Amino acid sequence: MKTIFTCAATAALLAVTPAMATTPVISGKYIVTITKLCQMVDTYHFSSATQESIGNYLDSIATSGSSFKQSMYAATFSPTKGTVATSGFDSGGDVEIFHLTGTQNVTFGNTIAQTTNSGKVAYSNTDTTVTLGGQTYSAMFGQVKKATGIAGYVAFQGAFAGDSGNMCTEQGVIQAQ
Repeated sequence: MKTIFTCAATAALLAVTPAMATTPVISGKYIVTITKLCQMVDTYHFSSATQESIGNYLDSIATSGSSFKQSMYAATFSPTKGTVATSGFDSGGDVEIFHLTGTQNVTFGNTIAQTTNSGKVAYSNTDTTVTLGGQTYSAMFGQVKKATGIAGYVAFQGAFAGDSGNMCTEQGVIQAQ
């Protein structure tokens, strides 16, 4: 009798266990924050000529890729259209500013500044990724409503080559309003 009851209870539990969860949906109004950091590559060239008191000397620096950007947007995600419309702010510039003095009196790098930014880009997601404007990131979804499957929170990140070919990392959060 005990065995029959255990089998019946197990069968009842299996019958009411929901099927595998579906892919979360990003739909509606969210606040999106993103941070992007790109590695810097510097090439220092030392002159082969020598000066009496100092020997070889640094005569040029070539720098590329150093950038930092933080963004904050109000965003409306439309899964039926596969687009997200954004409006907000970007703050960014170079991670390091170089000032050369002497015969090569020059400055390399862009100071950090804030600008407004708005637009519309394509988006899509799977249960482990989110693609924004063609860039695919690893993603984790939270606060998913059981009735609708709409995610209230998405954290995402990725590593990829930036505009100058240097490696960048980008991380962000999509939080329902």
